[in-house]
Amino acid sequence: MAGFEYQLEVSVFAALRILLFTKSAGQVELEPDDEEDLGADIESSSTREVTQTADLATGQRLVIQVKLVSGDPWTLEEFDALLRHGTKRTPACERLKDPRIRYLLVTSAAVRAKLKDLEVSSFEEIPDLKQFPASLRSTLDVSPEGRVAILPSFSRRMAQLETDSLLREHLHVPQANIAKCKESLFKSARERMRGDFRGVWTQAEVLSIVQAHGGYLASAPELVSFVAPSNFDEMLAMLREKNALVIRGPSGTGKTIAALAICDRIRESGGGVQVVPIGASDDPAATRWLYETGPKLFYIEDPWGQVSLRGGSDAWTEQLPKLLATARPDHQYVITSRSDMLRQAAADRRLQHWSVELNANAYMSGELNQIYDKRMRALPPHLRPMALSFQKDALGVLTTPMEVDLFFTKLAEGPEEKEAPRAFFERLKQLAHREAVEEVVLTYLQKSDSVGISAVIWALLAAKGQFDRNQLTGLQRELRTVQSELGAGLEKLVDRLEATRHLRQPGRIVSFAHPGVGAGFKAFLLEDWYQTETALIATVSALLKVPGNLHDWATEAAARVIAVATSLAKGASLEISFDEEDRHQIDHWLEAALCDPSSDFIPLLRLAADVGSLHSNPAELARWFLNGFRRGGDWFDNDWQPPSFTVEWYARLSADPRTAVVVDRFIREQLVQDHHVSFGRDFVDRLDPLANNTAPALVEAAQRLVSSGFSSIVDTVAGGAARDLVAFAPVLTACLDEMARLESKAPEREKAWTEINDGEHDAAYDDYLTSVHEDDGYGASTLIEAYVSAVRAEGGWQSLTSHPRLPELLWYWARDLWKAGAAAGSDEVLSLLDHSIGTSSETDAWFAARSHWFAELDARLVKRFEEAQADDVVREGLIGCLIDVSSSSLPACLSVARRSPSDLIRFLIALRNAGCHGAIVSELGQRARGAPLILSRRKFLTRCVRPINQPNRWGRPHCRSWSEPPPA
Repeated sequence: MAGFEYQLEVSVFAALRILLFTKSAGQVELEPDDEEDLGADIESSSTREVTQTADLATGQRLVIQVKLVSGDPWTLEEFDALLRHGTKRTPACERLKDPRIRYLLVTSAAVRAKLKDLEVSSFEEIPDLKQFPASLRSTLDVSPEGRVAILPSFSRRMAQLETDSLLREHLHVPQANIAKCKESLFKSARERMRGDFRGVWTQAEVLSIVQAHGGYLASAPELVSFVAPSNFDEMLAMLREKNALVIRGPSGTGKTIAALAICDRIRESGGGVQVVPIGASDDPAATRWLYETGPKLFYIEDPWGQVSLRGGSDAWTEQLPKLLATARPDHQYVITSRSDMLRQAAADRRLQHWSVELNANAYMSGELNQIYDKRMRALPPHLRPMALSFQKDALGVLTTPMEVDLFFTKLAEGPEEKEAPRAFFERLKQLAHREAVEEVVLTYLQKSDSVGISAVIWALLAAKGQFDRNQLTGLQRELRTVQSELGAGLEKLVDRLEATRHLRQPGRIVSFAHPGVGAGFKAFLLEDWYQTETALIATVSALLKVPGNLHDWATEAAARVIAVATSLAKGASLEISFDEEDRHQIDHWLEAALCDPSSDFIPLLRLAADVGSLHSNPAELARWFLNGFRRGGDWFDNDWQPPSFTVEWYARLSADPRTAVVVDRFIREQLVQDHHVSFGRDFVDRLDPLANNTAPALVEAAQRLVSSGFSSIVDTVAGGAARDLVAFAPVLTACLDEMARLESKAPEREKAWTEINDGEHDAAYDDYLTSVHEDDGYGASTLIEAYVSAVRAEGGWQSLTSHPRLPELLWYWARDLWKAGAAAGSDEVLSLLDHSIGTSSETDAWFAARSHWFAELDARLVKRFEEAQADDVVREGLIGCLIDVSSSSLPACLSVARRSPSDLIRFLIALRNAGCHGAIVSELGQRARGAPLILSRRKFLTRCVRPINQPNRWGRPHCRSWSEPPPA
């Protein structure tokens, strides 16, 4: 029976690893040949064996075959024969015709020659796809690469030691109970090998055996102590009604535990539903692969939290709404995601139909007290009275579920020898806070890590915030080839850190359990920088070797590790130098990613600026864009200046075709959003030496800025976009429409100000109305102004006169004419005045004409003064011309004004409003002393003092600002 006992021991160990530690499956299935085989004496390699299967989160089914073999190592021929062997059970070679099947042989014997290429060190590790033995392709002809592996030299003694270690060190089973716990596990496995429970062994069933013998899984959310948020029933109803649920909310609000509680509720409701965890790095299509394998509930944890910058989120953003739309009672989905990640992936709107928000408001009614009570009941009996005595004081200082969790984690370890209860409580209280956590982690790592594995774990978590267990497995395989001592202990240290609750792994995702943990890691790394530097360099090298579907994740992680490692070193006045070949490989990835239209450009550009080498042209360009000002510093330190580079540097970058691609993406994707910095109006001119065909991107950016309020980016984009007047035409139309829309709001504005003046609103509303719309129309008016300026700069002002929307362009034409440094042609000035007569822009046209006055305009001014007797605004503009440039016309205009007393008064007031001072006012003022006697109505005088339509000189055209009260 030695062979059968070996199979039993391996099956138990595999179940513990797959179900409780990597959590890559929700259940395993043990498949015996028949009862006779179970009772037979298993000899050497000639016997049949028990097969273990597990549906992995990747959508694949892992088939584990266990064989106890004495004698020589396996040869390629013997392994080939094993793959073909099978009478009552389907041979492995037939199973592997299904591309969703992965096969693993666990054996006590070693392997030789080419079989070493299939060697792995853990159940879920994938061998090198490029090293598959060619001779096996005649037996396995359906893409076997990466789907066939061997775990060799795994003896009975090793299986026993590994199982004991898991139970004692990681599952916290008391030493006195380990033998009984193993006996219960073996008994449960035998029952399933005989066909009981359909051979299925679930995660909950395995964990319940551990808990029955005094153990617990620190990384598992304690569903027994779960406190339902107030909208938990709403979540359940959503899942039952629509067969899909997206739990979204800010970090730390219990999304994961709520999702797992829902999964547990559905599983216990009957129907044989299997919960299948899916990771962010997995293919969304994995859920479709498992359609025909029974009812499934797919739990997808944070699908946007681990995506690649190279379009990794696109697959989930695109596919998830389609998957949820096809959900049905036997194919359900539960997804968790942070709200900010949903928004960043532009998926929040598309998933709204299935979404429920979980935030702090759902825990406002004594939930911490309930959590404390439930956690207290889960303690060993001898610690419960002590926890009860601590409860009142503890809840007075613990404010978050995380602090309660830390408190109970340490409480479960019990007091130190001769430690008084009160002293124990004070120590627990301190340990629940960040500073104490940092010290505890530092002390633990000093005892647990002598080779630098902590640096590997810190690098992954600092770089990406979290990692998936299958990502860790992929890294560990490559790390063994780079630095064996790091690879050998990586998963084991992660397991121990989870067992001590320094790391958390509620599903497949591993992260720091508390901010203080990360601080403790950093303190430990800085104690021995040489060891840390060596480990970090090895981590980058290993990440760059990770193949297959994890390659993009690993390469990005390598780049981010360089960034965080360099920052850590710089902060401590230390240095770190990574391998040049590794830097070159990262350069290549960054360059390709920056040119990939599906990638997330903005963070990629920052990453390239931080870690790209000096040899990388796109990385140098990223630094040119981003290092021109200090981001995140003083609010006013936001004016961009290009870093100093040589002429040769500009020539090198401009000759690189990728430069134009990156410049184009920068304009379209970053510049248009970067509203808190100022690149200046000459930014496009500065771009010309690098890329001279920026107009298409600038026109697109301009289109997106039409409705913008005040932003210096509008000024930056406007001039460059107007270089291509033909392409700019649709933008101009959109801008004119936007200004017309704002003008249509004028009656609403006037009404609001009337209500304020009548006391219908308080001062707060007055302040609100004054500020909320003060920059309306800035984007549109700036872009129109740029268009008119570009037309005039090209000498094509005549085209303005034939524009179908000329009346809306007159104000901008007048303004640009006024700003012109050189004298404008008389034809243009006359044309502007001709087209402005009788419009709201006439006064502006006369104002602009002052800067380009010529004699012919004197007669035109007098003629228009006589025609515009009743138009106070136009008269004010004309009088401004009299004062500034046409004083010789004053007698003729005064003669016109003397025709009636009211006209004379209007003339005098217009002089004042136009800014007339000195001798003219003194002379004409004598004639106005009797004006009040002439005027019969005070309202008429008031109206004269403040003309109704007095324009704000060169403010926004056509529509008075929302912040400007109406005239009296």
